[in-house]
Amino acid sequence: MGANKENPVVGFLKKVSDVTDRVALLLVTVYISILTFLALIGITYRLMGNSISWSEELSRWLLIGIAFVGASVVLKRGAHVGVVFFLKLLKSKALKKYITVIANLLVLVTLGYFFWFGWMAAIGSFRQMGGIIQIPMAYVKFNLPLGCFIMIVHMLYYTVGAATAKDDIDDYILSRSEE
Repeated sequence: MGANKENPVVGFLKKVSDVTDRVALLLVTVYISILTFLALIGITYRLMGNSISWSEELSRWLLIGIAFVGASVVLKRGAHVGVVFFLKLLKSKALKKYITVIANLLVLVTLGYFFWFGWMAAIGSFRQMGGIIQIPMAYVKFNLPLGCFIMIVHMLYYTVGAATAKDDIDDYILSRSEE
């Protein structure tokens, strides 16, 4: 994606977005690696007639992290499902820009809502322990506000970039699919 070269704020937001994306990608990679290892160990133990009771619970927790933090990785790459067909039909660049900024702002508000209530739910669950693994559920629930925070960083970049772009705003549209 080409950052808006004339605007240093967009350049800064792009750098922050890129760094948080690398952190999210690393975290999701770790989650997937651990999940894969747990699945292989679980299969091996079951073939031997045993079972690891905590592996299923930890696997569910990792899937939660993969879903919420992974959503930010997908957002950064413009791979979320979107309806860009109508945007591509528009001849007016100003209208296309206006619709994109409004849509991005709506996504930002929604992410802010989920971040806030996810944060409150995580903070409120430090006394709630896992059923088998006796650690606070807050550590699992923090994946929601973490994923939302990273997506907010990306959305700030997309929204400010679209609002300040002089010409083409295609780099700031959430879904960059071909159709």
